[in-house]
Amino acid sequence: MSRSHSTSALIVVDFQNDFVNGSLTVPNGVDIADNLNLLKKHKLFDLVVLTIDWHPHGHISFASSHPGKKPFESIEVSYGTQMLWPDHCIQDTEGAEIHSSMHVSHKDIQVKKGYNPMVDSYSGFLELDKKNKTELDDILKKHHIRDIYVTGLAYDYCVKYTCLDGIAFGYNVHLIEDAAKGITPDGVETATKELEGAGVKLVKTQQVLNR
Repeated sequence: MSRSHSTSALIVVDFQNDFVNGSLTVPNGVDIADNLNLLKKHKLFDLVVLTIDWHPHGHISFASSHPGKKPFESIEVSYGTQMLWPDHCIQDTEGAEIHSSMHVSHKDIQVKKGYNPMVDSYSGFLELDKKNKTELDDILKKHHIRDIYVTGLAYDYCVKYTCLDGIAFGYNVHLIEDAAKGITPDGVETATKELEGAGVKLVKTQQVLNR
């Protein structure tokens, strides 16, 4: 099939072992693998980008870095409120590897995020303090991308923030709902309202394949 999404990119957010079946599992996250593979197989996009959570040991987002704190508690840091998580996606560990249920092409571009030990990074574009960019925006602009189709884990965190920053950077942003999973139903519902309010277009895999 020839490309039908001119100047468009598929962005797969953080489809990594620790989020699929590891220390910070997104419930039923593995279920999106079939749709991810369908979207990649049909070669509809000019570019496929995989964002990779890539934390050093002792990262600020780890509860283990804050004595007396537990996962899913929050603390105040220089850039606002930081949710604390179990240790996850530590650099050069199995947990940080892309989950094997998704086929990876040598043409896929990987963009690492979250490697600053003192600032978390949910979005594929920016750290949470909004000061430092990843490579993603520069890569998309280099390839003249206008439309981005966002998928992956977790809908109510990294996927949401990637979509919102995509809007802020001037892209036409489409969230493929059935190729993303969230941590909680309430979180997904709240995120959906926020995303729609920001101008993100919600679509299904089959709609994208049929265009």
